[in-house]
Amino acid sequence: MVLLFQTQEAACMRYVNRVLVLVVIVAILITGCNSEPKKEDELPKARPLLTEAAGKVQEADSFELQIRVSGYPVRISVGDFPLPDDLPLIFQYAEGVFVAPDKVQATVQVSLGDVATTADIVAIGDEQYMRSDLLTQEQWLKQQIIIGFNPASLIAPEGGIADALRAITKLEMVGQEDMEGLDVFHLRGEIQASEVYSLTFGLIGMKSGLLGVEVYILVEERLIEQVVLREPLPEGVEDQEPTTWTINIMGYNEPFSISTPEVGATEES
Repeated sequence: MVLLFQTQEAACMRYVNRVLVLVVIVAILITGCNSEPKKEDELPKARPLLTEAAGKVQEADSFELQIRVSGYPVRISVGDFPLPDDLPLIFQYAEGVFVAPDKVQATVQVSLGDVATTADIVAIGDEQYMRSDLLTQEQWLKQQIIIGFNPASLIAPEGGIADALRAITKLEMVGQEDMEGLDVFHLRGEIQASEVYSLTFGLIGMKSGLLGVEVYILVEERLIEQVVLREPLPEGVEDQEPTTWTINIMGYNEPFSISTPEVGATEES
């Protein structure tokens, strides 16, 4: 009797173990199926998706912009400030806020030789103001920093950020990806250098030719999250990495406020 009971108990345990193994296998299969990337025919079409996302930039009341560069240095000028030819002003990073229809406030990081500094810039319409410890002794000056730049150009129907994105050629859907925890659609194509003025705050030096471009769009919100531009090396330069511009757009329609600085004032005053 005891032997029969032990035999039945062993058989029962074997059955339970088999069921558990089956459950684990099914769970793994389900997880694997859910984690598979979407097939090409399940992804949205690249052109309508980009058009929708670009339209949300143009219609925004405000947004934040971050611009980073890597690779071959980006040399810039700052209004009429005299700078030595052997110590060019090199752009590194910019972070700013746009408020429609024509206001921008930004902090720009640059280097002059071995010296790194930041400059605060406010642009309202055609008027521009700058404050920098290195260039203005921390005082606000009214000065054309980026010649010809007007913040309204960022959302202009012709030449604005949205217009530039719609001008991308050879557009293709790369796929759906995880970008630092964000679920994004990855698009790729080419763009004329003449179209990217607004995307780079007018800082890009290249005026003609093609750039490679990649666009990352948030899956749920259908908002542009990041644009990456790859600028070819200048003629005659071979031993450096090409310039890569990484532009992030975020904070859509947040309640930002930008006011006109007091000329001559410092941060303390």
